[in-house]
Amino acid sequence: MKKIGEIILEEAKKQGISAAKLAKLTGLSAVTIHNLPRRKDITLTRLLQFSRSLNHDFLQYYRVHPDINPETVKALKAEISQLKQTIQSLRRENTLLTDVLQLLKSQKK
Repeated sequence: MKKIGEIILEEAKKQGISAAKLAKLTGLSAVTIHNLPRRKDITLTRLLQFSRSLNHDFLQYYRVHPDINPETVKALKAEISQLKQTIQSLRRENTLLTDVLQLLKSQKK
């Protein structure tokens, strides 16, 4: 997997933006831009600087799957919540049935 610094510089190059120009656009030093490919991580603030300067969503490289729709995520979270409630209910029912079964066994004796 490519490091985020490499991805940023590739996007700048694709847009015809030199390292010097990228430094000016972001307000960062030329040394910082030069060292980007060596960085394995980057602050969110700096990532947003590059995203705005290059008009490119660099956050997408940190998402599990960039094509997932936020509405799908919301629906899945709601479904998970409902399933958790169902599991709790089934556990209570299982405990109750276990108690009833033991009571019936003790009455047989």
